[in-house]
Amino acid sequence: MRENDILTRRYFYPLLSTLPMYCTLPSANPANLPVATEMAQRVLCLPIYPGMIDSDLARIIEALRSPLKNSQTPGQALNTTTIA
Repeated sequence: MRENDILTRRYFYPLLSTLPMYCTLPSANPANLPVATEMAQRVLCLPIYPGMIDSDLARIIEALRSPLKNSQTPGQALNTTTIA
């Protein structure tokens, strides 16, 4: 995304259980929060703002799809249900 000048950031970062006031609690152990820990590492916040125009959205979608298209194996269908 950086190569396309599209600002992204990790959405659930920092994970609240890693903050100083919580990290010493037994319930904050990453082993107790496997889904939250994984989502904190994987989910991106994409640009969204009131003045976004269709061409901005199309550029973001293409930047997301491009690596997926390039990584397909021959004969494999591209599943775009989560990025369309």
